[in-house]
Amino acid sequence: MNIKRYDEFNNYNDLLKLLNKYNVPVQEYGTKGFKTIGHLYNEIKEGETKLSEENGELIRKVSFVGVRVLYKKGDTWLRLYEEKQIFKDGRIRERKGMPFSAAEKFKEGEDPKKVIIRGMKEELDIEISSNQFTFYNKMVLENNDDFPGIRSFHTGYEFLIVLNDDQFEEDGYIEKQTDKDVYFKWKIIN
Repeated sequence: MNIKRYDEFNNYNDLLKLLNKYNVPVQEYGTKGFKTIGHLYNEIKEGETKLSEENGELIRKVSFVGVRVLYKKGDTWLRLYEEKQIFKDGRIRERKGMPFSAAEKFKEGEDPKKVIIRGMKEELDIEISSNQFTFYNKMVLENNDDFPGIRSFHTGYEFLIVLNDDQFEEDGYIEKQTDKDVYFKWKIIN
């Protein structure tokens, strides 16, 4: 297999040239539920995304921690879901069929357990301890929802987290980011 890596770019225009070289439909970026070229550039710059050419195709690789957040209310178990994202430009991205309550990309070499603690604070503003979560699976999946024209492979480390009464917010949670707000809601587990 012939692999060429694209780990660093001098500037945004270098990334745009690369995308055009592979006939990536950049006109779709920042429309509908797709992220912008700026999002991709920042992910690469932050070390969260790696681009490479494999057999003539542009490939994106991401490592992430996925968590299923649970809470027991009386005799009923609840699971937290990401409901939607509302971008500052007004676009709404519905999140249906997400396998995780929350997911956090991380850089190569980062400890997944530390990523969970950081991610829960960043996304839900909850401080958790290491005795609240347990590892249950490692997986690789293809998900091309963010950047059209680039095949994306995600290596995930899945964990379960059970919240305590002090961490539970009945109405869910809102993560405020610079470009969007992310809404999380509870559902009863049947």
